[in-house]
Amino acid sequence: MTQKILKTKKYSPLKTAIIYTTTYGTTEKVANYIAEKLHYKNIDVVELKHNTDFDVSPYDIVILGASVYLGDIQHTMSNFCKRNLEVLLTKKIGLFICGIEPELVRQDTELEMAFPLNLYNYALATAFVGGEINLEALNASQKFITTSLLGIKESASFIQYDLIDIFINQLQIASE
Repeated sequence: MTQKILKTKKYSPLKTAIIYTTTYGTTEKVANYIAEKLHYKNIDVVELKHNTDFDVSPYDIVILGASVYLGDIQHTMSNFCKRNLEVLLTKKIGLFICGIEPELVRQDTELEMAFPLNLYNYALATAFVGGEINLEALNASQKFITTSLLGIKESASFIQYDLIDIFINQLQIASE
């Protein structure tokens, strides 16, 4: 009689916070995907908009995510990083941004400029993971920019799950 061996995840005891800001929900979708795929037991997923004074001190790993609009992330995330920089630089850090910039060089620039440079350089993993366009959710001026200047005529998802998986893998390997 052969015995069936089930594959189990190796869980890390490290306490993890995934902190994000979102405008239309894409960054939230990515944050929840990361939480689902990480091999960590203790994960808190936190939308910063409703928790601007969130305390990162009890966490071992902090993953920060934001969306980029015209080269900038939300002020809520920028201010949070500035206020908590000293503590963040004592944690294992992952940084990701969501956006629709198609050019790789500009993606890298947006990612580097999104967070304080010393935090970006300190991070164990960083990623530009793509984004989504939901034309129905945009106001008139945003819709004009999206359709006229960017040439996007219908709602679409550009989330790059393969890059998110690489980001997760890099973070897990570097955190061991």
